Formats: sequence, structure tokens, C-alpha cells
Amino acid sequence: MKKLIAVFIILFVLQLAAGLALYIHSEVEYIKVYVPETDNIAAYNDTIAFTVYGQNDFVMYQKYYVRQEKLRGDYDISQIMPMVEILINERYNTVKEQGIERWKKIILNYQGIEPFSLEAAAYLHYTDMLISKSRLSGFKKELLRWYTIDKLHNQYSRVGITKLFLDSSNYAENIYGIAAASKYYFNKDIKEINYLQTAFLLSVISFSNKHYDPVKDYQELDRKARSILNKLYQQNIISSSRLAEYMAMSIKLEPENIKIVEPAYLNGVFKQIADIKEIKENLGKKNIEIYTGYNEKANLAARSALNEYFKDKDDKLQAAFVLINNNTQEIMAAIGSRQYDTKVNRALTTSRQMASTFKPVVFLAAFEKGIKPSDQIIDMPYDFRVGDIIYRPNNYNGYFMGKIPIRYAFTYSLNNSTVKLAEHVGLDYICELSKSMGMNDEVKPFYAMALGAFPATPLTVAQIYSTIGNMGEYKKAVLATGYKISSKYVDLRPQGERVVSAEAAYQTLYIMQTVASRGTARGANLLKGTGAKTGTSNDTKDAWTATVFGDYTAVVWVGYDDLSPITYAGSGGRLAAPVISSFQRKYFGADAEFSFKTPKNIVYKRVNARTGYLTNKKNTGTYLEAYNKNKLPKYE
Repeated sequence: MKKLIAVFIILFVLQLAAGLALYIHSEVEYIKVYVPETDNIAAYNDTIAFTVYGQNDFVMYQKYYVRQEKLRGDYDISQIMPMVEILINERYNTVKEQGIERWKKIILNYQGIEPFSLEAAAYLHYTDMLISKSRLSGFKKELLRWYTIDKLHNQYSRVGITKLFLDSSNYAENIYGIAAASKYYFNKDIKEINYLQTAFLLSVISFSNKHYDPVKDYQELDRKARSILNKLYQQNIISSSRLAEYMAMSIKLEPENIKIVEPAYLNGVFKQIADIKEIKENLGKKNIEIYTGYNEKANLAARSALNEYFKDKDDKLQAAFVLINNNTQEIMAAIGSRQYDTKVNRALTTSRQMASTFKPVVFLAAFEKGIKPSDQIIDMPYDFRVGDIIYRPNNYNGYFMGKIPIRYAFTYSLNNSTVKLAEHVGLDYICELSKSMGMNDEVKPFYAMALGAFPATPLTVAQIYSTIGNMGEYKKAVLATGYKISSKYVDLRPQGERVVSAEAAYQTLYIMQTVASRGTARGANLLKGTGAKTGTSNDTKDAWTATVFGDYTAVVWVGYDDLSPITYAGSGGRLAAPVISSFQRKYFGADAEFSFKTPKNIVYKRVNARTGYLTNKKNTGTYLEAYNKNKLPKYE
């Protein structure tokens, strides 16, 4: 009977064991269904940045919202694996400090993975990430962890899993990957940093309950990095001399080198794009690239020219500079202050009295109306009546030239003959023409308009001269020429519009070249072929020089912010033009020469300055003039 009972018990136990085994097997198979795919475990972030570029891919400004870079294939990660192992033993010594639960330790040991290692951190990191959304819990979840680690261990090598971990770890706010961290903290490619810097970065991301900040925790991370190098020496991986060299070094955290750019320009870019809906909606969400015409060399040359100019000037005298490429519509340079001052943008937003720099518009309008440069005008004191008010302009130094070619009134900036010409051409026409060339709405059709008795920014002045330089085609100059969001590019340059004939524009430029060589800008030594016009406001509160040369327009303004008179002797030709002359030599070279493409209807004829008639004689008092072949004077 006892034997029968024993047999019954044995059979029951065996049946129970078989049932339990079958249950466990079914549970295991059930759990295996939840083992996640591990083919692509690294959760890489798309880099999201806002970048402003100048010409030649010059980075003017950059802000990262998310940044991640992978180690390139040519980077030998095995060279830092000894550091990884040393860091493991250096930092973590107990299960309690490591923060690994008992089950995790058992699983790692079973797989042959040292629990206190970067390798373990990587496997556990990706395992936790993969099973985080599983609905299993308790023992079942630990079995799921077991199988997931087993799968990862079989699929990824020790070096491979470590590389993935280094590539996807967070080193700073929105900075992922040791390659990105190297640039972020040291401004160097990962292949260019030394052992000490590498050890520092590795110390930041090792598996730990503590999050290290390289700035706040600098001292601790610096100590740990040096400890790693000592271990490398003890293992004969680096020599004593190399160790001493590293120990003598300091770990300098250097932000990425974004070169200093002119704040007037950058602030202008931000203002220009501020209301673009697509940029506002995608800022911080997608990659945004802003493209500008900023030319580093041109801005440095202009800044250097201004610095030289101000060497013997008082501290309160200010200046602004603008350079435009007439063809491409790019504002290449904009300097708003003699210092790097972001508070006052004199180049783009501060308006000052334009003075005689407006006069070319008067003569341009005259040529467009069919008046010829050699037509005669009398330069004398005039009274211009507006209702009960009489306007009496004065010539500079009270000098009058009498009967002269219109060209001379332009060349020598004669006020009375200029206003008389404006009256003849039509003040309303001149006013509207100036607006079509880029002038602001502050210009009004009154007599003093012809002499620039209204304010304008240096950029506005440059825009007007750029239209002349474009042979009568208005092309709005812009700071930001376009932008790209993801792969979509949008051009911000408006289409050009012809506002005056090429012939009239060329005739204006042709005389402006004489202004530079023999007129009010003659003493500035501007490069050959430069067309210029100077301007000086009442009491010399503003000194201007506007120039066109080749494909470029450059404008300089000099004055005091409080409208005090400039006490240094001279007019715009002596007070402002030297800055452009210096800039030209620094940017183009002292031997550079410029010319303008001659429109097809322009012909050159010799004319008698005293009569305005064409002549075949090369006598004194004759000169070559540019004419529209359809509007030629008569021969003597």
C-alpha cells in the first residue's frame, strides 16, 4: 500500500512538474513574442538649427535647437576603448552606487557583461528604451529584459554597442553624440581633440544616476579625466613624458568659433525676416538657413578704413558705411558705428539730411526729359517764389560761375543752377522718380528738395545710386537674399524694374566720374573710373560721399549724433570721401580700375563748353561728352 501511495505521489509530482514546465514554456514563448526588434536601436535626432550665412558659406550666426552627429566611419573607436574601461573602474565600485537592480546584475553576469561598465550602460540603456512601452510587469518583464539583452548582445559587439551609445548620449541641452560635443565644447572635430579632452567628454556620459554638466561640474570632470590618463600610463598605453605633457595642460572649454560680424548688418537681417510667416512657424522645428550678401573681407576693409580715419578725430564723431552689389542686389557691407555698437544702426535705420547727394537725381531726370549735359544754364543767384515765401539758395562759398554747361553745375555741385534746372524739369517728376529709385516718402516736391533738404538713411542713399549704377533699373537691395527650410529655397530678392533709360543713367555716371577726378571729390584719390557725388548739409552737420564703381555702390556718412557741426575743415569730399578711397584700396587693391558698360545708344562727341554745340576742333574749352545718339546737339 505504501509503495502504491509513493508511486501515486511520484506520478503526481511528475505531472505537476510537466504541467509547470509546459506553463513556463508557454509563458516564455509568450514573452518572446514581446522581444522587440533590435536592428535599428539608436534613436538619432534630426539636427535642427537656425543659421545665417554670408557669402562663401561664411557663418554669421548659428543657434542649435537640436544637434546630433555620429562618429564617422574613419574614426577608430578602439583607440578610446581603454579609456572606457578605465573610466568604468575609476568611477563605479558598488552596486548601490551603480544603481543596477539585482535582476539586472544577474542578467548582465549571465551574458558575460561587466555590470559596472559603459558597455553595460549601453545594453541596459537600449534595453530599457526598447521595452519601456511593454505591458508586461514583474517577473515577466525581467524575463523580457533577459531576452532583449541576449538579443542585443548577440547582434552588437562590445565596440559596436559602445559606439552607438556614444553617438546618441546627451552631452548638453539638445547636444547629442560625442562628435557634436567635441565641436560644442572644444570647437574641434572629434579626431582633432587630444586624450585629455577625450577623457573629459567620456566622463560626462558614463552610466550613472548623476547627470554631469561640463560647465557646472568642470572641476570634478577635470579630475576624473586626469585620473583616466594616470591609469593609461600605469597600463603602458601612454608614456611618462606624454602623461606629463597632458597634466601640464588645462582643459579649455571653447564655444564654437562664430566670427564677430557687424551688428548693424546682423540686426538688419533679423529685422528683415522677422515677419516672414514660414520662418516664424518653423523656428526651432526645422532646419532654417538664411542667406545674405555679407562679405567678410568687405566689412573688415570698411572697418579698417574707418579705424584709420578716426585716429585723429574726437571720440563723439560717428560714421556709417554701406556697400551694395548692384547686379546681385546684395548688401555686402553695413557698418552702423565707429564701434561695434548694436544700439544705434546709423547705416540702415538712422536718417540724416541727404544734402547734395540728392542732386544726381535732378540731373538724371533732366537727361531723361531730353536735356543734354552740354546744354547751357546760367549759374547766378535766383529767387524762387512759393506763395508769399521767397526761397534763395546759396552756392558754396558764395561762388557763381555764370553761363555754363549743365555738366559743370553737376560737377561743381552748384546749388542755384541745380534748383533752376529742377524747376525746369518739374519738381513733381523729380520727386516721383526718386521714389521709384528707392527714396522714402519723406521726399516732397519743393524747391529745397533739389538740394537734399530732407533726411535719408545711408542705405536709402546707396539704393538710389545703385539704381543709377544698374543703368536705370531699380533692383531693391536686401540683406537676406533668400532662405531655405529643409530643402525648400525661397528667393527674397524682388524682380528688377526699369524706372529710367540706360542712356540717362549712363550720362549721369559719366559726369560723376568727373566729380571724382576734377570736382568736389577730387582730393580723395578715389580709384580710377569711380563715379562720385559729395554732400554737405547746412553748418556741416552731415558729410556724405556716394560712389558707384564697376558693379558696386558705396556710401559713407560722417557726423555727430547730437547734430553738432563738424569742426574739421572741408566738405563731404574731404570729410567722407577718404573713407571710400581707403576702402577701395584695401578691398580691390591700389591698382584696380573701374568702368561702366556703355549703352548701345550712347555716342561720344566733342562739344564746345561755351556754346553747347558739337565741334570737330580740339581747342581749349572743348571736351568729349556722352550723348544719346537720338538727341544730339547741332554742330557749330
